[in-house]
Amino acid sequence: MSTVVTRAVIGRPLQFLVDFATVAGDKTILPAPSPGLTHRLVSLTLSNPAATANTLTLKLGATTIWKLILAAGATHSPPIAHPHLWPTGANALVLTLAAASLVEYSVAYYLDAA
Repeated sequence: MSTVVTRAVIGRPLQFLVDFATVAGDKTILPAPSPGLTHRLVSLTLSNPAATANTLTLKLGATTIWKLILAAGATHSPPIAHPHLWPTGANALVLTLAAASLVEYSVAYYLDAA
């Protein structure tokens, strides 16, 4: 079950999402935004509490933007930092698990004009 919390930051509502994936294959973290908008990722954290490593792929729609092997018990945050926030454009943000296991994630983002 996902949890979204919204907080106003710099005049924009900053949203926080916490959820998990357990099935091999694609899991949509953020759906594609409405036309003319983009998500701007402020932070993303991936955690693997499972006893085995898992290969994770982050995609914008079908395009791979980040791939890593997340070790058992490890946590990783891709390098997202101001002013280089990750825009999603008109695409969904998708997490792909190579194997079925628990992977937890949290993301902070806001909507902006594309």
